[in-house]
Amino acid sequence: MDVCYRLNASDILGGVQLEFKQIKPEDIATIIGKNVIMVVTNGTIHYKELPNFGKTNITLTNADGKVMYIEEETKVKTKL
Repeated sequence: MDVCYRLNASDILGGVQLEFKQIKPEDIATIIGKNVIMVVTNGTIHYKELPNFGKTNITLTNADGKVMYIEEETKVKTKL
């Protein structure tokens, strides 16, 4: 699986870079069973693995029919 492109939301999150990785349709089977969020935009598919426990809020900002920014807020819970 090649990582060709990353969506970057550092402007929104004050310097925190989100690591959404591009994935090809034929490689989707490699992430089955994982906890991920996928975004399909402008003919490409991007995904990011999510934490095992917690709450993640995703806000997409789009313009011209494609996603421009992804804003993420994750609250992680630790299971004891």
